[in-house]
Amino acid sequence: MDINSKNSSLYTSFINPFTISILSCILAGNAYLTFSRNSDWKDGLRLWAKTVKTSPDSIRAHINLGNAYENRGLNSEAIEEYKRALGINPNDADTYNNLGICYDNMNMLEDATSYFLECIDINPRHKRVYNNLGVVFVKQRRLDEAINSFNQAISINPLFPDAYCNLGIAYYRKGLLNEAERSFKKALNMEYYHAKAHNALGILYNNKGIYDDSIKEFEIALRIKPDYANAHMNLGVTLLKHRNDKKGALFHLKESIRIESHQEQANGIKKLIKQLEQAN
Repeated sequence: MDINSKNSSLYTSFINPFTISILSCILAGNAYLTFSRNSDWKDGLRLWAKTVKTSPDSIRAHINLGNAYENRGLNSEAIEEYKRALGINPNDADTYNNLGICYDNMNMLEDATSYFLECIDINPRHKRVYNNLGVVFVKQRRLDEAINSFNQAISINPLFPDAYCNLGIAYYRKGLLNEAERSFKKALNMEYYHAKAHNALGILYNNKGIYDDSIKEFEIALRIKPDYANAHMNLGVTLLKHRNDKKGALFHLKESIRIESHQEQANGIKKLIKQLEQAN
């Protein structure tokens, strides 16, 4: 899940007459525990839609149909199925967690919080819910609560790189850069191929003025995940501002727009691309 900060940026006045907010530290890990999913979710949607008709009292069918809807971005439909599952078993912690994720996806943060807390009431040691709750707290700028929630996730599962990455983002938002750096590095010690942690560390190094290391981290993130729009944007802006590499910047900015044309910074990136093309 990418969070685009409207209040924090690495470049608050990059190229006039517009501003590009480069910070969209990723809250990794809207992952959740549920029944196993079919690797082909398109077929899964048809399968489970048929199954709930033939077996309407099957909690597994409703949850997996909810998963299939959610994978398509159909959160309202997913919510309906998860609630039907709760009608069959009102004490299933995973389903409350899944509902919280759907409401988070819809930016209905109070509802998301309520369902995550319901999950915790049923299973105080749920492996994922504290991480997901922390994500919502960061969006609400409740940073101390977010830090506590991520630390709780880590206490339950000490080998949880997503939670360490998210903890780093919360520290970053508080301006605690050294703590953030330690958290990002812990995530990477557990999972080196964690593209979001590399991207976040690149943003942090950029903020500290360590531009060569910043560029290196963005490049690693892109080797791991070549279609990472935010890392392309971050690398493009950094190459332009700190290396005057217009060719490299243009390539990565275009890639960012190609991959994710509706991102929050799209208009600013397009204007910057136009300026660079006109300068050639």
